[in-house]
Amino acid sequence: MKGSGELRIPLAGYAAAFFWLLGLSVLAGVLFPLAAKVGDWLKNSAELKYACSQFRKASGRHRLTVAGLLVAIGMAAGMGILVKSFEQTLTSWIDYLLKADLYVATAGAANAENLNRISEETWRKITGYESVDGVDTLRRYTIQIEGKNTFLAGATYNENSDRRLRLIWVEEPENPHPDSLKELGPNDVVPIWVSESFTRRFGWGKGTQANVPIQGKDRQFSVLGVYADYGSETGTILMDRRITAEWFGDQAINNLAIYLKKEADAERILQRIESDFPALVTRTNSNLRSESLKVFHQTFAVTYALEAIAVFVAVAGLGMALVGLLLDRRQELVTLKEIGFTRLRIATATMWEGLGLGVIGAIGGVVLSLALGHLLVYVINRQSFGWTLSYHVPVASILGLCLLTLLTAAVVAFSVGWFGAKLKGEQEG
Repeated sequence: MKGSGELRIPLAGYAAAFFWLLGLSVLAGVLFPLAAKVGDWLKNSAELKYACSQFRKASGRHRLTVAGLLVAIGMAAGMGILVKSFEQTLTSWIDYLLKADLYVATAGAANAENLNRISEETWRKITGYESVDGVDTLRRYTIQIEGKNTFLAGATYNENSDRRLRLIWVEEPENPHPDSLKELGPNDVVPIWVSESFTRRFGWGKGTQANVPIQGKDRQFSVLGVYADYGSETGTILMDRRITAEWFGDQAINNLAIYLKKEADAERILQRIESDFPALVTRTNSNLRSESLKVFHQTFAVTYALEAIAVFVAVAGLGMALVGLLLDRRQELVTLKEIGFTRLRIATATMWEGLGLGVIGAIGGVVLSLALGHLLVYVINRQSFGWTLSYHVPVASILGLCLLTLLTAAVVAFSVGWFGAKLKGEQEG
């Protein structure tokens, strides 16, 4: 939120999520009469008619079971929407950002103190290779604003307008070309771009002018634009590196992006850099893309385990609820046996009942997931991390989750009915 300058816990977002959970868990009860009417349309399936009849007088166990399934599916699928939205946004950002052929850095270049640097002698030797067509350079410093650490990044970009780096804008400047950062304004005002997370932390937006003490002197900044950055929550001020080099008396850099001539072999140049400068870490464009996405998937791998656990717990709850329902309905089971229901038919009827509960829970869960996904993407994520994500629904994954839940529910319900019918028979005997 602009103007606050503080990172805040999104309490309103969490409260809204809670009330969505509570409200839809209650409202899901309206689907029971609809499920009961299905039995009125059936002619030949006594088991299914019997199962549907149970929803006409849905008990508290029915409602709690549906609520458990709804919450499990809704939370799992809602988290899936957040992960998919993050993945699609990150992929688009990487595609937009990574334009160079090779990327060079020191090991641990992204450490908080920015102590690992590529010396001027080294990076100038690399940029002097015959096959190099242009470069981007970046030098990052840690500074303090309002007592909080953030990054000040000085950058120079490849002059070739067809291949230069481009940013995704949250608040686009009048001139998005890096040349707009080169010239100081009146009274030595420094033109800058700031990342979205920086704006979230400090409240600086397009048009903001502010003074920051750097190297013992107040520097006046003017924000020309705000760009999306999913690499850091700390926030970054981006300006021309020639200005930071003058301020800090430092021509070293942290990162180097290399654009090669069309006929150049990227792998051969990579091997040459590794041979000449073994302490540096060099990656091709494709390798850096794949490694970035690999880190993303590893980071969110735990969410898939949590989704599986949530569904397992919900289906286990379904099984326990059906056990209780069968115990309460033992007299009905005796009657069913007397009119010719076999153990298999009782198990089948129980399966349809469990499947009906699963369908109601899945419908409510999908609706809940869309609401939670919206909250996670547009409210909780933005307030927690300061990032704008595009909203994407993983339709195939959600359908797969629902089908898996229904299949598991059917198996569990059939098993409960099978063994429950046997237990009743033994008691009668």
